[in-house]
Amino acid sequence: MSHQGDQQDKAKAFRALHVPGDPLILLNVWDAGSAAAVAKAGRPSRPAVGRSGVVDISLIARLAAGSPLPVNIMRMGTEPSIASLADAGSARVSHGPAPYLQAMAALEQMARDVR
Repeated sequence: MSHQGDQQDKAKAFRALHVPGDPLILLNVWDAGSAAAVAKAGRPSRPAVGRSGVVDISLIARLAAGSPLPVNIMRMGTEPSIASLADAGSARVSHGPAPYLQAMAALEQMARDVR
């Protein structure tokens, strides 16, 4: 099975944990080892590589392959591409505050141009 297909299956299983009236408590983990410990304890979680500058696709692929849980990657710039993150096994890609910050900078510039 491809990394992407495996992560999609994990994402579907994770989505099924969201049950109305039964709150889902998430633990964030940051590497394959802590993801394995949380999974072994029977606790759902959302492991995430969310530090700025983590762009090494081979590292992300190793994390996705070694994690029994879906992996979320926080992409802070334009690299790596979303397609390469999916190929590496990411179940989800987050963009952090970047879209908001870009929108606010554009609005600020527009306000300055009006003056």
